[in-house]
Amino acid sequence: MIRVLVVDDSAFMRKKIREMLESDPDIKVVGIARDGYDALNKVRQLKPDLITLDIEMPKMDGISALSKIMNEHPTPIIMVSTLAKANAEPTLQALSMGAVDFVTKPSGDANDLERVRKELILKARMASKVSVRRLTANIATTNQYRTDLNREPKQKVLEHREESRILTTNRTYKGPVAVIGSSTGGPNALQQLFSTLSSDFHMPMVVVQHMPPYFTATLAKRLDNLLPHLHVKEAEEGDVLSNDLALVAPGGKHLLVDSRGRIYFSDQPPVHGVKPAVDVTLMSLVEAGFGKDIYTVILTGMGFDGARAALEVKKQGGYVLAQNEETCVVYGMPRATVELGAADEILPLQDIGGRLNVIGKSIE
Repeated sequence: MIRVLVVDDSAFMRKKIREMLESDPDIKVVGIARDGYDALNKVRQLKPDLITLDIEMPKMDGISALSKIMNEHPTPIIMVSTLAKANAEPTLQALSMGAVDFVTKPSGDANDLERVRKELILKARMASKVSVRRLTANIATTNQYRTDLNREPKQKVLEHREESRILTTNRTYKGPVAVIGSSTGGPNALQQLFSTLSSDFHMPMVVVQHMPPYFTATLAKRLDNLLPHLHVKEAEEGDVLSNDLALVAPGGKHLLVDSRGRIYFSDQPPVHGVKPAVDVTLMSLVEAGFGKDIYTVILTGMGFDGARAALEVKKQGGYVLAQNEETCVVYGMPRATVELGAADEILPLQDIGGRLNVIGKSIE
C-alpha cells in the first residue's frame, strides 16, 4: 500500500486529488495538509511514502516546504502545478530541488479530470519506488550547478539568437546531430549533462523532454544560461539545425526534421502517451537520411519512448548512448533501449557529456 500525504490550500483540490489517488486500490491517502507548515507537521507524524505538494499556498509555499522536507525527511514528492506560464519556473525549480515529477491541475472538464487521474496514479506508483538515497544524491550534484542558472543572459547568446532567426530562411544543414530524449528526472539530468559539454563540442542538438507547453520554454531558458558557447532555445517552425545550437521540442507538439535540417511540427496524437515523443523525432531524422550521423542519448524517464527508434538509428550506423540504472531517477526509457539491444554504450550520467565531447571533437 502506498501511503500518501496530500498538500493543497484548496479544499476542492484536496478532495479531488484524494478521490483520484484512492481510485487505485493500492494507494491510501493517510493525511491532508493546507499549507507548508501543516505539511511539515504531518510529514513528521505520518512518515508517508509519497507527498503531493501544491506550489501556491499561504503561510509557507510549496517551494519552501519542499526544501524543508527534503532536508529533514527526504520523501518522494510530486508537485501539483497549474498549467500556466507563471508556474513553469517554480515547477522546474522544484524538480531541481528534489521533487520527482509534477502533474498539472485539471481544468474541470470531465475528460481532463480523467487524464489527470490516470497520470497522477501512474506517477504516484512510479515515484513511490524512487530511492530516497538516489534523490538526495541527485540534489547534491544539481546544487553544484544551481548558481549558473541565476546568471544574466550572455551577450554572445543574444547575438546568436538574432542571427539564427535572420538567416533561417536561406540555411540548410546536413551532418551529425545529437538527439537527447528524457522524461522523469530529465530536467536535472539535462542540466548536469549540458554543464559538462566543452567548448570543443559544436554538434547541433535536439532535446525531447516529456513536458507540457510553457514548461519546455522555461527549461530551454534555464539550460541556455549554463554555457557561453551553446545557445539553447525552444524550437520554432522553420528553425534549422546549426552548430552550437540546441533546440528543445515544445510541449504539446511532435518535433520533426526534414532532409534540409529544418524543423517542423506534427499535431498527430500522442505516441506512447506523450507529446513530444522521442521516437517521432528520431524516426523523422532517419527518414530524412541522417542515419549514420545521428548520435542518440536516452536519459532517465518512465516508459519506453525512444527505444524503438534508437534501434533503427543503430541499424542505420548511428550511435546510441543510454544512461545507466545507478544514476537514473527512473530506469525506464534507458532500460527499454538496453533490453532492445539498441545501446552502443551504457554510461553514468556524469560521463555522458564527456563522451559527447569526444564524439564531437572526433567528427570535426
